[in-house]
Amino acid sequence: MVRIATQVSALLVLCLCPLLYAETIHFDSNGNRLSGIYLPPYPERPACGVILTVHGDGPLNREAHGYYPLIWKPLRERGYAVLSWDKPGVGDSSGNWLQQSMEDRQQEVLAAIAYVEQRFGPRQTLGLLGFSQAGWVVPAVANQHPEVDFLIGVGFAINWAEQGWHLTQTRLQRQDASPQTLQRARKQYQHHLAFLARRPSYADYLASIPDLESPMSPDRFEFALKNLHADASAEYPKITQPLLMLLGEDDLNVDIWHTKTFLEALRQSHPHFQIDVLPGATHSLLNSRHFNTQNPGLVFLIKLHLFGDKALSPGLQPILEQWLAERSCQRSSN
Repeated sequence: MVRIATQVSALLVLCLCPLLYAETIHFDSNGNRLSGIYLPPYPERPACGVILTVHGDGPLNREAHGYYPLIWKPLRERGYAVLSWDKPGVGDSSGNWLQQSMEDRQQEVLAAIAYVEQRFGPRQTLGLLGFSQAGWVVPAVANQHPEVDFLIGVGFAINWAEQGWHLTQTRLQRQDASPQTLQRARKQYQHHLAFLARRPSYADYLASIPDLESPMSPDRFEFALKNLHADASAEYPKITQPLLMLLGEDDLNVDIWHTKTFLEALRQSHPHFQIDVLPGATHSLLNSRHFNTQNPGLVFLIKLHLFGDKALSPGLQPILEQWLAERSCQRSSN
């Protein structure tokens, strides 16, 4: 999900849907003690396996401040348990998520997979459900761990730097920027990328930005330096698992048409890839009529809790249900 300020976490008292039978889990990765939850399938549903939730950007807790349970509901109704954890330094997890590279995040997901296999056995069907920034995590994990059975992506970009420009361009276009302003902004952005590629000090970074521009925090600056060259384009051709890519037609954060075009070009050799663009849907597959913003905050989350299941794009559940129905419910024991 897109970034949400940490102070809104107090709204968790307004639960979107009851997390019944939740089990607190812990596992270790890169020196961090990570805390999360395991939710079994809904009662009287056949047990199909476990789906791990892989976060997007921002200080997200195990429920993404109430957003994830909306997505988990159809998964649990299909017989899948879900597992999710607080990002490092959020909730009950130690560490600092802003000190992570995308490779660190990949190792974190692999540690979560090892926990699931130790706790529930290696024959569980295993899926990955990733959001936004997880686009630089999930494809690599799938290639590093072939026992992953399927992948579901929400709002993935391919290239970090190009996604950053798309975000900036969309913001300026929504401000009715002229073509000349957009052209200048593009040049400034390219200059900014070249500057960061030289790995400047934080002091040099502060000296380089205009007085009116809000600087990144020191941690965010280091996070940007570590991940500036993230690119998933080499990972997708190697994926052997079924992939469902879900993209919101009204996404303000990611160039979904680039993602769609890139993945469709692989369809001949990867017929197990399915790419769906949901009309009237945001970056997070919410109803864009009520929730389309690049910077969600307190009012956004209040609306999210008030809308409940109706916050989601109406096209999402049918696609998920049909796609999951085509997956084998249990991994073969052979």
